[in-house]
Amino acid sequence: RVGRYRDALEKAGRALELAPASAPAILIKGRLLEILGKKDTARETYRLMEKTVAQEEYRTDAEALVALGRILDRYAVLTRRRASEQAPNILHNYFQEAYQKVDSGYWPANLAAAEFLLSKHKARAAMEELALAAKINKHLPDVYAMRAAVLLGQWKFEESGTEADKALAVNPRHDVALYMKAACLMQWRKFEEVPAILDKIFAYNPNHVEALSLAAAACIRVGEDEKAKAFCSRVEQINPQSAILPQTIGQW
Repeated sequence: RVGRYRDALEKAGRALELAPASAPAILIKGRLLEILGKKDTARETYRLMEKTVAQEEYRTDAEALVALGRILDRYAVLTRRRASEQAPNILHNYFQEAYQKVDSGYWPANLAAAEFLLSKHKARAAMEELALAAKINKHLPDVYAMRAAVLLGQWKFEESGTEADKALAVNPRHDVALYMKAACLMQWRKFEEVPAILDKIFAYNPNHVEALSLAAAACIRVGEDEKAKAFCSRVEQINPQSAILPQTIGQW
């Protein structure tokens, strides 16, 4: 969360040594490897989920089910499988099973399902999962932040900003909510106001790849190419193969 990805990777590796079948540890290590651009190693790390599945204990562990669902999703992406092949299995047999059969109060499963559905462009279903999470805990900043993302995708900028503000009222350092506010400003063509929002992310995570990429895009839009190059350089130092940087610049 503070951008010390290599230090975090070392800790994740130690955790996995202590618990080789831990799905959460596998997931964290794999995601860190992806952030650092080490996709091949990440793919091999995700394959360690076979040890978790072999033990069968995950079926009664909501946290493990959610972690396995996320692992399966990332593994499918890295192995270039068709999205439709694993999507129903991941959604129904991991995310939804975690709260339907194992722990009805485990709202992280609802959030994981919502995030997954949103990535598949199923906004209505994602909002339904967020509503379920909010019933369990009405003060979840992640719920507000994800609603902001959905509304932004529907071009409802003012409503998106309102939801982001709700998230920030709970957690002023919520990176997704801050990013959503910056993205709204980009849509409104208020490019000069974007850096002040993103600086709030950089204050605690100077290596936030998505925020750095958006900062580069904002600089390009106002003709500050040298500043944009500096942000691009910071992304490339973290991950020389980052697809987020060119994708973000191209989008804006």
